[in-house]
Amino acid sequence: MFKNQIFSILFFILQSLTLPIYSYEPLGTYAHSTALVDNKLYVIGGIDLSAVSVTFKNVFYLNLSSNFEVDSPSWVDLSSDSSVPFYGAWATAAVGGRNNQTIYLFGGIQFNDSQTDAYKGFTWQFDTISKIWSQPGFLGTEPIRRREMDAVSGADGKIYIFSGIYDTVLGASSSVILEDMIIVETLDREYTYGTTTGMPLGRVDYTATILSNGIIVYIGGWDVGMVSLSNISTYNTISNTWENITASSDSSFEARYGHSAVLTTDGRIIVYGGLNFNGYTPSPILIVLDTNTFKWSSPSTSGSPEAEPVIYHSADIYDKYMIIAFGNLTSTTTDPTGPRRVDYTATILSNGIIVYIGGWDVGMVSLSNISTYNTISNTWENITASSDSSFEARYGHSAVLTTDGRIIVYGGLNFNGYTPSPILIVLDTNTFKWSSPSTSGSPEAEPVIYHSADIYDKYMIIAFGNLTSTTTDPTGPSSQIYILDSNGYFVKFVRYIEGNENKEVIIPAYIKRPVEQSNSKMHILHHIVGVTFYLPICLSTFIEGMGNLGVYGGGKDKNNFTFPPLTNFLTWNILLGVSLFYMLFITNLQLSKFLHPFDLNLLPHLPLVILNKGEILTSHLDSFWFEILDLWGEERFCEKWPNRLKIFPAIYSILPIKYYLLH
Repeated sequence: MFKNQIFSILFFILQSLTLPIYSYEPLGTYAHSTALVDNKLYVIGGIDLSAVSVTFKNVFYLNLSSNFEVDSPSWVDLSSDSSVPFYGAWATAAVGGRNNQTIYLFGGIQFNDSQTDAYKGFTWQFDTISKIWSQPGFLGTEPIRRREMDAVSGADGKIYIFSGIYDTVLGASSSVILEDMIIVETLDREYTYGTTTGMPLGRVDYTATILSNGIIVYIGGWDVGMVSLSNISTYNTISNTWENITASSDSSFEARYGHSAVLTTDGRIIVYGGLNFNGYTPSPILIVLDTNTFKWSSPSTSGSPEAEPVIYHSADIYDKYMIIAFGNLTSTTTDPTGPRRVDYTATILSNGIIVYIGGWDVGMVSLSNISTYNTISNTWENITASSDSSFEARYGHSAVLTTDGRIIVYGGLNFNGYTPSPILIVLDTNTFKWSSPSTSGSPEAEPVIYHSADIYDKYMIIAFGNLTSTTTDPTGPSSQIYILDSNGYFVKFVRYIEGNENKEVIIPAYIKRPVEQSNSKMHILHHIVGVTFYLPICLSTFIEGMGNLGVYGGGKDKNNFTFPPLTNFLTWNILLGVSLFYMLFITNLQLSKFLHPFDLNLLPHLPLVILNKGEILTSHLDSFWFEILDLWGEERFCEKWPNRLKIFPAIYSILPIKYYLLH
């Protein structure tokens, strides 16, 4: 028990004499890695708090065996000669090797000087004696790249790493929380893996603390949701077994992620900081798990000033002191104040106020947490949005503004990498209340992420993106364009027909991205059926046309065919038919966008049949063929072909001439 012990956090009570070592003041950072080697606390990499897209390659340390002022610790910078070979963040570090003098850095972001991906391997090592970085040549299967995991050092030079996430930040096409236990044997220089039997769901942003008996205790973080503090997962490094333990408490403690944890000599794990589900400082911020009883408590603290609430900081224990370093500042009422966010939407209102919705900062930004920037007064404000239902936070979504001040939000992914629910939501900026409108239309718009959305007149145009699912990771790119009728809360997915002067909605449908003729989605069977039907039409056209022109030997005896003399072709009706043939052929070329390859040559031959007493069979077959092609065109281009049949008047205009001349 605590015996009324008061914890002193971040306030080092050593000696009054200060011995500065080196004048170095590191920049604010988070998502960095730390390792304690002998008396030196090493800090590696991290993200610049002033620019979320910029990572560090710094290496510096604090000598805890020397006296220093807490307000201005004397950091020693090694970056000029021993910087990390890349700009890194979101990695994890642990100590190993023969004399525990080597820091191993695993996974995370690895950027080059241009701040673009330069991943070269899962493991890097830093020799604290020679101060040289290198890549160890380990045997076994190298682990999948990942971030936001926690490594711990065990006995015999083994380092244990559970789960982590491989996501789009690391270059993945879709996010996946990994489910494995990596064992890095730094003495045997080999990757091995622990059992998955009884293993909990993979998670991120948790803490891992190894006890003196070789059992690793996993606290908090995210799996398919936030992991409750009462749900403690343990891994026995000796027996290679997993166990789930239910922890108790006398009070209600909020679940958290991005926190830190250290182990005291009497088996207590001190947990500090992080964020709760809503993205705010969890309550209470400091909690303690007694691993002898697995019971939570919240101790009293003292000291002035108190430690700041932070997330993605580091915590290490030295002697009886827990050292909390850097991180991103959090609040009980607002988002973390340090980094900027990504994958959000920004919508400017008519009054000059920009509304920021969703995305990631140090975690997913709740839809109830709306940040606004007034472009006129140059001021920021956080607004709490309300709703009658529970709407999932999302990132990679889109947003457009209607004329009456509603922001329509579509698509994106939830924390687990699936389609958020509901996929379509509306924020009324007059009341800052969320709602989910009804939709109609067949087929409905596909669920997508990283798509585009624009508004024209009253139509929201949703284009392309990456297809998402409610049960699996994103499945691939979308080639679709959808139009959403934003007139009122009843929303329709409709299509817009090119050439419609009034811009009216025609029917619920969708528009496919224009593709080349060779990219037709017709199945091969469709082509076979088409050819089978087309060939008899051509044969019928030829027989009737040639027969009616009298080119068979013996008059019109179709059973006694001989090639006629050329003079038979110089009659007025043949000349007229040939003229019409070329007229329609040229017309076909102009209409080739709307024509199937099979009927490109069929249409010009039709006048030879009609003009010269063509029989009804061919005309009917041709008409049926045109209907088939119209259906094919709608399948291919998703629109009727309004100009396609404009050649028919030219064909049928010759009928009066035909009957006048031949009767």
